[in-house]
Amino acid sequence: MRIRILSLACLSLFLVGACTNLDDINTRLDALEGRVSALENQIKALNQNVAATSALMQASTIRSAEEENGVWTITLNNGKVITLVQGKDAEAVIPVMTIDADGYWMIDFGEGPAYVLHNGQKVKAMGTDGITPLFSVNAAGNWTVSYDKGANYSEVLDSAGQPVSALPDGSAPAQDPYFNSVNFESGSLVVVLKDNTTLRIPIVADFYCTIAGSEQLQIFESGQTRQFDVSMSKVTQTFVTAPAGWKASLTDNTLSVTAPVSTRATLASTASDVSILALSAAGAAALAKLQVSLDDEPGPGPGPDPGPDTPIDYYAAWQNGDNIQIAGVPYNKAQYGEGILLTADAPGKDIKGDLHQKSGVFFLDVATESDYFDLASACVIAGDVVLIGRHSDKKAPLRLSASSYFTLGSGKLVMKNLAVDMSVNTKYFCNNNAGATTETFTRWHIEDCRFLHLGVTMLYASSFATGIQSLIVRNCFFDIAGAESLQLFNFSNTTALHLYKELIFSNNEVYASSPLPIQVFQYNQNIAQDASQTWDAVLKAEYNLFYNCPGSNGYFKFYQLKKLSMSWNLFWADSELDSTSYGFILYGSAQDASGVSSANNIAFGLSNNRNWLQAHPTGSVIVPDPNVISKVHENPISAYTPGVNITLLEPYRGYGPQR
Repeated sequence: MRIRILSLACLSLFLVGACTNLDDINTRLDALEGRVSALENQIKALNQNVAATSALMQASTIRSAEEENGVWTITLNNGKVITLVQGKDAEAVIPVMTIDADGYWMIDFGEGPAYVLHNGQKVKAMGTDGITPLFSVNAAGNWTVSYDKGANYSEVLDSAGQPVSALPDGSAPAQDPYFNSVNFESGSLVVVLKDNTTLRIPIVADFYCTIAGSEQLQIFESGQTRQFDVSMSKVTQTFVTAPAGWKASLTDNTLSVTAPVSTRATLASTASDVSILALSAAGAAALAKLQVSLDDEPGPGPGPDPGPDTPIDYYAAWQNGDNIQIAGVPYNKAQYGEGILLTADAPGKDIKGDLHQKSGVFFLDVATESDYFDLASACVIAGDVVLIGRHSDKKAPLRLSASSYFTLGSGKLVMKNLAVDMSVNTKYFCNNNAGATTETFTRWHIEDCRFLHLGVTMLYASSFATGIQSLIVRNCFFDIAGAESLQLFNFSNTTALHLYKELIFSNNEVYASSPLPIQVFQYNQNIAQDASQTWDAVLKAEYNLFYNCPGSNGYFKFYQLKKLSMSWNLFWADSELDSTSYGFILYGSAQDASGVSSANNIAFGLSNNRNWLQAHPTGSVIVPDPNVISKVHENPISAYTPGVNITLLEPYRGYGPQR
């Protein structure tokens, strides 16, 4: 248990027992109040300076350093901000902390430098296993130290094994107890420690590597993959490392992290750092770290955890500084700035002017139930645009008129908690050459949205020059109301499929009231692709319900992939439907069969002479054996309200959407 700092309450009890003169007591209390307050400030400054010393010893360059009233605010090239405090007139015996040539902490309480010891062993300050001591003072006025981030403290002992007092008799000398000097010199920050060790760190403003979300612990579910934005400048080489059992990779400016799958005998780390070591052409180094942890509490089933039970005002949460998770990626005000509240106070509220070629996080709300949002004409996404329905229990309505659509030019489009009426328009999203740039669209993530009266293709991606690096669709409902063989995401005639790195379709409902065959991802196999490219795309379809929507030409029709995985999906159709359904069609003669897996899927329905197949037996270069998806002969669905609730019989509750 942590011992708290010396308090005025303890001191006052001591003084009452030693003195009967009330004025004398008050006088002493007034003096001690200032002394204890100063001591608290000294402890805070000491801990900040210990952390700063450790960070500066390991930094080859820093981005910036600013000083105000003796307090230095230093931004490292991994984005971390540290504070270094110069001081004088110390109210305590401040330990002098240094680091030896081998990277071990040394401490001097006035008897000369000695190694910091923990369980009899020297404490390393530098490297991946380095520890930053945390100091405090106990009720006896003695220094204490923690080596586990404040969870446990123990008294600091001198060479004779006696506690070291933080409040000795007499006055401390009027000098800086932490550093001999801190100054700018010739474009460098120069810090001289009390033992005259000199740290000279060049300031290079345009070299950095930072990971969004690194300021807090990131908790993963078993086997979960999440992506984090990485900002880099003047970086020529990177090295990514992950704890045992974890996987991490850096593609362009996106760090992808996959947690290990929990087993009773797992040896994987449950908490540690994913690190990016970035190097510049001049040899400068930046080490960016993301602390990750594996949630050891099992979820309700093998699929994603359910959403929140109580309504959330996402706009208020954002303004409060909270994280909003969308498709596994955290978004917050510190990273993206102030939220922008848009309110539809009439049917067809035009928001093109707010979004066209701009960036921002927009929260959509309506004044009445009949109001909704629209675009006056085509809106080009050319920045980072995040659209969130304000209230979690009321999806914000978006219905585009026939003349408007979104063009995915460059940047990101992220959508959460929207109800998109697709009964009017013939095209909602595209990345065709008109209005698009030659840049790759880095992210289109969609979560907790409803797509209603869907009679047209959602995405028509005809551009030869562009692609979408990450396309993730999670926890969405698709109400199919169009013609047969409707494609949700149509990659059409593109020759740039190698630009698509991640395609994830997870925990969704695809529904038709009467049988309508569909495709989720469609590609025209007659369009040649560049075989010399690196095919590292991952396509994953898991925990989905396809209700009365068989895949007459393959749900997922794609060129060569690094990995294709179909698991825990539930396929349902009218028992009289006279049509065969195919899971995927995969082209590319060089496709490696080890990258394809289709398991733990079940199906119900179709006429007796029709099958549910994993792959098209003649169209795909990879046909699993056996090719038939497990067909159950009892209806696994006991109750179903489309887009609202689904109840499965007990043996099948691990399949389909987990909500």
